Amino acid sequence: MTRRQVLAAPLAFAALVANACSRSTNTGNGASAGTGGPDELFAETASFETVVGTPQRVMVGISTGDGRVLHGGQVGFTFTPVDASSPAKAFRMVAPFLPVPRSAIPPKVASIGGAGDGIGVYAVDAVTFSTPGFWTITVNVELPRRQRLETAVEVLPTFRVPAPGEAAPRTRNPVAASAETPIEAIDSRSGPAGLAELADPLLHRESVAALIADGRPGVVIVSTPAFCVSKFCGPLTDIVSEVAGEYATGSAAERSMGFVHIEVWHSFEKNQVNPSAVEWISARGAAGNEPWIFLIDRTGRITQRWDNLVSEAALRQGVAGLLT
Repeated sequence: MTRRQVLAAPLAFAALVANACSRSTNTGNGASAGTGGPDELFAETASFETVVGTPQRVMVGISTGDGRVLHGGQVGFTFTPVDASSPAKAFRMVAPFLPVPRSAIPPKVASIGGAGDGIGVYAVDAVTFSTPGFWTITVNVELPRRQRLETAVEVLPTFRVPAPGEAAPRTRNPVAASAETPIEAIDSRSGPAGLAELADPLLHRESVAALIADGRPGVVIVSTPAFCVSKFCGPLTDIVSEVAGEYATGSAAERSMGFVHIEVWHSFEKNQVNPSAVEWISARGAAGNEPWIFLIDRTGRITQRWDNLVSEAALRQGVAGLLT
């Protein structure tokens, strides 16, 4: 995994929103129908991994060429297999807006605004693709002038990133600075370019391997808050840290929950990725996109995962479910 894979983005919005800290391998080059004018919109697939035959979420970010974003309300998605010989049929779904946690409250109706007015993606849940390969996503946007946009998603035959039902990687991520592991390699917001002490200490108390060995449930977030070119990684890491703090002072069962942040970069300047991050986001040929959040039960199995973005409510509900 190279810095280009983690940070490259073909459009202004891709750098800011649609791809979080990386260009997704699922993108369709952000193509639009070419309506013309300053409010012409472009669509960019924001999902990192889509697999055949299983219900999953599909996300698309929408922006103008000058970096303004479409937010609020809902849009329509039509999924069509690219291969004309495929037996699969096209299908339509309504996609509501999914904002970045704690960002500005989005408008009730889809509209174009600046990033400071609220950012996020349009998302549909429980999408099941019947055949692998590329599928076109046609996005219908109802503004004063209707626009029809296109992007694409690659539907893979198998998971490349650890998925629900699989055993979580027994990662021995570093939790204390040393000569081999500088503090900024544990959390990119720490160290010479950031905080003098370890950022988010609640997220760096233990390794994933130790958590699983103890038979405790937990949350793993793989992200690089300091070097993320979008507005996604930092807020997601902050929310996980906040929840960790609440559980640390809760009941005995809540205190048993573990929360682990795995930093992507060992050295951003030297283009060195942390081996701990590789185990999660690129060990099986995945592109190394992030952020990712994984939930692990007491047996060390992954029960849920989110790529790129998740609502605070969904995260809290998922974490609470680990204790039931």
